[in-house]
Amino acid sequence: MAVAVRKPAREWLKQEHARKGFITLEDGLTAINMVRAKMRPNQQYIEFVEKVKPIIHAQMLEWSDRLRKKGLIFPISSATMSLRLYFKDRYVQDTVNKQQTIQDVLKDCGVICNDDYDTINPIHSASACYYDELIHNIAFVSLSFRL
Repeated sequence: MAVAVRKPAREWLKQEHARKGFITLEDGLTAINMVRAKMRPNQQYIEFVEKVKPIIHAQMLEWSDRLRKKGLIFPISSATMSLRLYFKDRYVQDTVNKQQTIQDVLKDCGVICNDDYDTINPIHSASACYYDELIHNIAFVSLSFRL
């Protein structure tokens, strides 16, 4: 989430007001130019990552035990991804946003080095509505890589 960092501008305006006793339009414009944008993680995303991280780490441990002798080392630096999303609701879903969130989670949990096109390429994704057939949304993620 993008947030505005206004504190330095506010403090500067307070100092100018204390020094001169008034604020000019020029002072206001200078303060506006002091405002900067900062990216802050979404709280719901942070809570989601904390919820799924132990599950993902357990899966990483399982696959690491199975394929360690063949050279599997996390985080994975090059892979292809296949993603299948099964939705329980009739709401039209944005598959791309869901895909980006899944890639972010894989990166934040240490499964992959990065979520850029050098690390995950190609990506195949599909989604469908299964109203009256599912009680939960399902995301099936498959990573393929060379050992």
